[in-house]
Amino acid sequence: MLLIAGALSVCLSLVQFAPAQEGVEKDTHHGGEKKWMEFLPGGDQVKLKAVRALAMEDPAVRAADEKRKQADKEFRDLLRAAMLKIDPAIQPILDKIPEPRKHHNRW
Repeated sequence: MLLIAGALSVCLSLVQFAPAQEGVEKDTHHGGEKKWMEFLPGGDQVKLKAVRALAMEDPAVRAADEKRKQADKEFRDLLRAAMLKIDPAIQPILDKIPEPRKHHNRW
């Protein structure tokens, strides 16, 4: 029982972190770029954003981004199902967690 409680605690902390991270991901990837971007001079930020926007037009980059989004969704769905299998009583808690927003250009 202690093992199940520990595993559930870890899973819940991951699920609770995911939506918060998703909000950060709206502008950054895992929150890291936004933090270091803030330290770049304004001109460098503008240049980097412009080059990134052009790179995102590359079909290979767009395809990889779509694969990443799909993999993220599959992970969230599988994690949720596994958690519910362990403890169906957490359904009301999971229902309170908002669905992640669609990804936007991060910078």
